[in-house]
Amino acid sequence: MGTARTGSAPLRHLPRESPSGRRQGRRSTGGGGHTDALSDKLRRLLHFGQTLQSHALHFFHLSSPDLLFGFGSDLAKRNIVGVLEAYPEIAVKGVKLRKYGQEVIRMITGKRFCMAPAPCPAA
Repeated sequence: MGTARTGSAPLRHLPRESPSGRRQGRRSTGGGGHTDALSDKLRRLLHFGQTLQSHALHFFHLSSPDLLFGFGSDLAKRNIVGVLEAYPEIAVKGVKLRKYGQEVIRMITGKRFCMAPAPCPAA
């Protein structure tokens, strides 16, 4: 399983909590904790955006055809195009939910979300 990326930076690098409940991996800014707290909030929001778009992709595009049509249904119909034809409202909600997560990532990083190892094509 690959790591989702924006540009060249992986999105899975968030500070982890130690057994005592304190966050590890913080750097001192020397000027108080405001920048550190803001950076932590932005990293967490970025992570939530990535998680939202990733789960929307998995559920709506990969799992919903199996759940809506059944595992024994025709493979030619059991895909995202089949979902779009039979359940357009569900397919549109899935696309919009994933787009929302991608927009959160774009607003924080200034880059489009892309799973390819190479840079994303221009919008």
